Amino acid sequence: MDIYIIVAVILISLLSFSNGANDVSKAVATLAGAKITSMRNAVMWGTLWTLVGSMSGLYLGAAIIKNISESIYTSQPVFSLAMALAIALTPSLWVILATWKKWPVSTTHAVVGGLLGSGIAALGISGISWGNTLLKLGLPLLLSPFLAIGLAYTLTPILQKVPQVLKRLGFVYCQYQNLHLSASIRTPFNWIRTA
Repeated sequence: MDIYIIVAVILISLLSFSNGANDVSKAVATLAGAKITSMRNAVMWGTLWTLVGSMSGLYLGAAIIKNISESIYTSQPVFSLAMALAIALTPSLWVILATWKKWPVSTTHAVVGGLLGSGIAALGISGISWGNTLLKLGLPLLLSPFLAIGLAYTLTPILQKVPQVLKRLGFVYCQYQNLHLSASIRTPFNWIRTA
């Protein structure tokens, strides 16, 4: 087997591990901490959606990387092994450090930083299309928290009415320990239909 493939698999696995260690725990903690579900179900829920995201990344990843690299660089650099290692290793190490220190970070921001840093090293500061980078990458990364705040502010009153609607439709809220349901039919949401 080619040494480059082995190195690539190791680095991608390291990045996936660091991303999962940092990001999945946030969703699991939210589900379990809000008492929406048990810790076990929250971990299974996080594992399921991480797997779905990973599988979708197999299909969408190449197009996303092509779009990002075309947005960042003024000319396509010759990707050497050193450049590929830097792009994959730096976000992995940064996210692992941030996770260990319990700092809230974004793996996406770290990957974009790795692409920018390696691009500057390979092409120089003028090799980065700064306007394009800010417009296509920086602006969405900057605006996404504010859009999420606005969306959460809008959806919260709507979602607070969901229990009343479910009750009118014949659903009841139950705790798992009060139910005699097999584990295979339990959901992360504790609503069951009574009729």
